[in-house]
Amino acid sequence: MIELKMNDGKKLVISDDNTIYSNTKTISTLEDENNKIIDIKDISEIQK
Repeated sequence: MIELKMNDGKKLVISDDNTIYSNTKTISTLEDENNKIIDIKDISEIQK
């Protein structure tokens, strides 16, 4: 699992199965290089 923390308190987490989680709703989707839409889930959904 990779966790990125921003200076303003925002977090982006990439889990081992490449699911992306964030604690902000500023970004809800990303596009990869093949224009595939990747949903970003709420950080509270992470299975521990």
